[in-house]
Amino acid sequence: MSDLQDFTPMSETLSPEETIKTINRYFTRMIAIVHEYGGIIVDFFGDALLVFFDPLDGPVVPVIVKAVDCALAMQNDMDSFNTENKLEGLPELKMRIAVNSGEVVVGNIGSDTRAKYGIVGAPVNLTNRIQTVAKAGEVVISESAHRHAKRKIIAERLTGVKLKGIREPMNLYVVKTRQN
Repeated sequence: MSDLQDFTPMSETLSPEETIKTINRYFTRMIAIVHEYGGIIVDFFGDALLVFFDPLDGPVVPVIVKAVDCALAMQNDMDSFNTENKLEGLPELKMRIAVNSGEVVVGNIGSDTRAKYGIVGAPVNLTNRIQTVAKAGEVVISESAHRHAKRKIIAERLTGVKLKGIREPMNLYVVKTRQN
């Protein structure tokens, strides 16, 4: 899950047309990166993007590594995106990303009269909570994602992080780089 830090107050300083132009340019770039890494875009929540990486009953480690690689590529693209924004007189955007792993249900959610493709389960809610503690420019992953991918990434451990709505403090990891 990615989210733009302070997008709502920033959008209040732009015209509606500039806000739409900025967010659409941002989503165009991020969607291209997500597709490049094989992610499935589940939903947009304002300026947030929820992406699912399906292991298709295969091993989960390569899928988690692919999700982390995608997140790092998204963060890396923000520099050139912001350079373009500056040239157009638009503000700099700062993104934060969370990666989590866990068992979820994916499919059409809703009713006979209105349904959409969605994803539900406690891991989705946890991913949202993790994203809120990430700082601008960071990719923060859960303990479960780190356990699977720790041989493929270099990350700094955050110990005892308290997340809203989660009883026990958690260990999270800020991804620094990818190992080959």
